[in-house]
Amino acid sequence: MKVAIGLPHVTSEGHPDFVDSLIGLITYSLRAGIEIVRISTYRENITFARNKIATTALEQGCDYI
Repeated sequence: MKVAIGLPHVTSEGHPDFVDSLIGLITYSLRAGIEIVRISTYRENITFARNKIATTALEQGCDYI
């Protein structure tokens, strides 16, 4: 299984609780044998960023976003 994690960012900073949770999610997924694709966008309109994440996930052959 291949899962894309899309992160539409306005800034390069992340809240510590979010970062901790994301690390936990990725760690758990890798231990479970799930392939993770990270897709980030920076300083883009949210609609454009979401479309870019979805398009990239499809191009990478991801099963889920």
